[in-house]
Amino acid sequence: MSSGIDVLLVTTPRPPHLSPAAVQVSENSAPPLGLLNVAAALEDAGYSVAVHDFYQLGGSPASILVLLDSLRPQVVGISALTSGFHLALALAKRVKEFDADITTVIGGPHATALPEEVAANPQIDFVIRGEGEITMVELLRACGRKAALGLTPGLTFRSGSQVISTMDRSPMPFDEAPMPARHLVPMDRYLQKGAIVTSRGCAYHCWFCSSVTFNTHKYRYRSSGLVIDEMDMLHDKYGITDFEFIEDTFSCDAARVFELMHQLRGKRYEWACQATIPDLDRTAALLPAMIESGCRGLFFGIESGNDAVLKKIKNMTRAKVLSTVDRAHREGVRHFVTSFIIGHPWDTRETIKDTLDFILELRARGAHTPLSILVPFPGSPIAKWPERFGITIHSKEFRDYYYDRAVISTPNLAREELTDIYFEALELLTASRSSTENVGSLSRSRLASPSPQAATEVETTTTVAG
Repeated sequence: MSSGIDVLLVTTPRPPHLSPAAVQVSENSAPPLGLLNVAAALEDAGYSVAVHDFYQLGGSPASILVLLDSLRPQVVGISALTSGFHLALALAKRVKEFDADITTVIGGPHATALPEEVAANPQIDFVIRGEGEITMVELLRACGRKAALGLTPGLTFRSGSQVISTMDRSPMPFDEAPMPARHLVPMDRYLQKGAIVTSRGCAYHCWFCSSVTFNTHKYRYRSSGLVIDEMDMLHDKYGITDFEFIEDTFSCDAARVFELMHQLRGKRYEWACQATIPDLDRTAALLPAMIESGCRGLFFGIESGNDAVLKKIKNMTRAKVLSTVDRAHREGVRHFVTSFIIGHPWDTRETIKDTLDFILELRARGAHTPLSILVPFPGSPIAKWPERFGITIHSKEFRDYYYDRAVISTPNLAREELTDIYFEALELLTASRSSTENVGSLSRSRLASPSPQAATEVETTTTVAG
């Protein structure tokens, strides 16, 4: 193979059941910051890198052949969620068909949750578990040396007929992570140009959540000065003044939020974040400090509109949700997203009716209210121990692990019944939708003018650095 770049990093294409318009709404249109962190670490280590975001730019697994032919990478790294894992395998298969000597690496939440299962696929050479910045650099340095590979934490790979997992890598202090290499993607294509991750890990233990499998329960945050530096860079380079902190929970460490708010005062930036109502309730001064420093959007995972179910899954009530939303609105927050799940172990038709009624009540207050069916993502407590919750998981076909598809039955609702209830709910909620409903984000939706690119095209927007 002729000389080319060292590493090509890619996201998986959009699953076939999603239209190109799926990435034309702000909540689905952020640069792939985790992948760009890895790219930055590779650049810092002296490797040449290209990044292609198939999810945003369109394309099919076969489209990678164009990139392989033009870039001639030595290594291809693929980041995949559970619902797109089959597409990651298809990408890796295309890579190996193009040149069997190209090293294929896969990372992300799904690979971290099921590393041995993923590594058993012959088109995958290495699985990176958890954070990829240090592991990817060390993998490239160790390639071809069995002893070095076996001593590299965070790797899973095949050796003969065996699948080997090295020791876990400890979560890195987040200040040590480089700033994402945004210069490697076409920033003008993203609605959430101001997306930033200021923390990793989550201190909470939601039984339906799998994010801690990847990010761990060890909560780490970047120093306020580094966060401000990144925001200032995005403002100076891209003219960005609206930011969104896209992380598991922005609000769980009040002291660090107060410190960051102090440095944000006077910046004239506006921003949104995911917070929890118990966090804001526990520290009464937190919300006013956030609003004074430019907070104009809040995302709350409410999950249920029934007080008995809320008591089991969250330390809050419907009344507390409404009082917090009303208070935030009075004090200057303009955009609210309140998300909900149906299919909790304690859900019945009656509790789901309470949820739908509550959604309508929040919509009347201007909130954007996405509704999902519970999905047993690998790594979540409900996927590990479904019997503890009385849950039956009917499918391990991961391409069906999407928020509008029931793959479970609960103690009170069969899979088919849960599906029927979900689509009945969508009909009700769609019929009640206001034409002026808040989109819930600081970014503007492009739904009115979707991208004209066909799903099979690959745009020539891949940038190489190094």
